[in-house]
Formats: sequence, C-alpha cells, structure tokens
Amino acid sequence: MPILGIAASQNTKSFLYTPVFAAVARNSSTTASSTDGITWTQSTLPSSANWQSVAYGGGVFVAVAYSSTATATSTNGITWTASTLPSSEGWRSVAYGGGVFVAISYFSSVAASSTDGITWTQRTLPASAPWSSVAYGGGVFAAVANFGSDAASSTDGITWTARTLPFETSWQVVTYGGGKFVAVSGNPFIFDYSNVAAYSTDGITWTQSTLPSSLSWRSVAYGGGVFATAAEDSSNVAATSTDGITWTQRTLPSSAYWRSVTYGG
Repeated sequence: MPILGIAASQNTKSFLYTPVFAAVARNSSTTASSTDGITWTQSTLPSSANWQSVAYGGGVFVAVAYSSTATATSTNGITWTASTLPSSEGWRSVAYGGGVFVAISYFSSVAASSTDGITWTQRTLPASAPWSSVAYGGGVFAAVANFGSDAASSTDGITWTARTLPFETSWQVVTYGGGKFVAVSGNPFIFDYSNVAAYSTDGITWTQSTLPSSLSWRSVAYGGGVFATAAEDSSNVAATSTDGITWTQRTLPSSAYWRSVTYGG
C-alpha cells in the first residue's frame, strides 16, 4: 500500500500546540500520524479507497480519493470522519488557501471547493484535462495537467480561468514558494523523460526553464529559500534551485524510484 499523500499541521502562535504529520495510502483504509516524523501510529480512514492526496488548513486535514466520492476529514490526523464530494471523479490533488479547500480531478473538467472540508460544492475547470496538481500561493490557486500545456488559475477556488504552460509535456506537480509557482514534468510509465520545468509569479503567465537532466521529475517542494525536486527513474538524481529558474543537479544517496519530496524544520 504505497503512501500517496502526506501533510503537516502548522501553528506558530502557541508553544502548547503539537504539530502533526498525517499520511494516507492508496487502495487502503490505512492512515498514519506522527508528531515528530520518526515514530508513526497507524489508524483507520472511514473507507478503503484509492486515497491520492491530503492537505491541511483551518485546523483540519482533508484527504481525497481517486474514482470515488469519498473524502475524509480529521482535526488531529488520528480520528477521521467520512464526508462526500459532489461526484465520483478521479480526484487527484487537494490544496488549501485563503480559507478554502480545492480539489481537482483527472481527465475531467470537474473541481470542488469547501470552506470546512466537509461540505463541498462542485466547480468547473476551464477544460476537460488530466489535471494532476493544484497549489496555493500569493492569493491564487494554480493547477496543472498531464499530457499537454493546460493550466488554470483561480483567486477563490470557485471561478477558474484557462492558462497555458510554455511546453506540451507530462506536467506532474506544482508548488509555491519564494513568490513563485514552480511546476516540473515527466512520466516514467509512458517513457516521457523531460528536462522541462516552468515558473510563474502570478499563476497566470508561465515561463519555461530547464532542469539539468531529461528524467521523470515527479515532485517538487520549497523550503529554506530553495526549491528541490527528485527523479522517479530508478536514479539518484535530484535538482535544486534558489529561484525556480536556474537548476543545479544534485546526487541522492542511492538509485531508487524517488516519488515525493517535502520540507520541514
């Protein structure tokens, strides 16, 4: 049961608050939580589903599942409660920003938004596309899609506007940091190896940049003033950038199918 999504709660206002990591697994009802990222406690989601993504915001963890109406919420990453998305879609990614959760679906024009992670309203993306990732930053949600140049942006998670990425490729994931959205690409399952990345300061206008090798870049994260990405090609290749534009190749400790990268502490 591969882990597909992980999120962390954050609160800098109180020293009495204990941060929590929460992870969900694909084709399972298994979830796990940790207060330190070292010791993990297993618990149970409300149903067995193809859980894809989990996000945290407004004091709530929210998880979404592929080819399902299932979603789940938790205030502590341990006890989860079932709720329902407006339709059974290939829900692929969920993000939080501006008081709103947003979920997007694969091979569809369907999105959804919620202010509490429990009650959801169906929304419409500007095209039916394999939407793969959504992120929030600078007052904007930005979404990218596989197999093309489709992108979209929204200031409220409700109304979406079509945008265009600078290159047609398998865009995998988008993140935000340092005043920029950054997206990376590549898909090992269809032998789509790429050195193409893109960046945007507003989620509207995107500019192409170049990664150091043509590989399947599956994940990108930002922290400590640095973007980092790793390749899912049974390789030991990673890359870093301080501006999301110029990338430098790095070496991971072993060759593996590196799937996800995040930042903390």
